[in-house]
Amino acid sequence: MKKLKTILNYKYFNLILLSIIVIFIIISTLLEKQDSIYNETDNNFNLIIKDYKLTEEKITLTLKGKEDLIGVYYIKSNKEYTNYLKNLKYGLKIAIEGTLEKTNNNTIPNCFNYKKYLNNKNIHYILKINKIEIKNNKTNKLYQIKNKIN
Repeated sequence: MKKLKTILNYKYFNLILLSIIVIFIIISTLLEKQDSIYNETDNNFNLIIKDYKLTEEKITLTLKGKEDLIGVYYIKSNKEYTNYLKNLKYGLKIAIEGTLEKTNNNTIPNCFNYKKYLNNKNIHYILKINKIEIKNNKTNKLYQIKNKIN
C-alpha cells in the first residue's frame, strides 16, 4: 500500500483534486438560490418578534415565522406610539395583517445592494403592515433575558 506522502507527490492527483474542489464550490454557490415559502398574495401572518426598532414615525420588525421577514408599520398617532413603547417585547407572538413586497435592486450600480443583503439573510420579502395584534404576552426564557437587558 502506498503512503499518503507518495500519493500527494503525483501532479495529476493534485490537479484532479483541485479541479473537483473548484467545481464543487462553483456548483454549490450557483445552486444555493432559495425560493420563499410565502406567496405575494398572503395577507395574514402569525409571527414572533425577533428584533424591533421603534421610532415616533414607524416600527421596523424582524419577524420569525415559516421564514424570516422584515416588517414595517407606520405609526398613526402619539397614543399608538406610547402603547407600542410599553407593549412591544422580544419574543411576542403577534398576528399581522399586511402585504408582502419584494425588495428592489440597487438603483446606483456598484453600490450597496439591499436585495442581496436580505437574500444572504434568507429574507425574501418586506411586509408592509396594516394591523398588529398581540396574541400572547408569554415569551421563552431567552427572549425574557433579552427583554431585561434592553
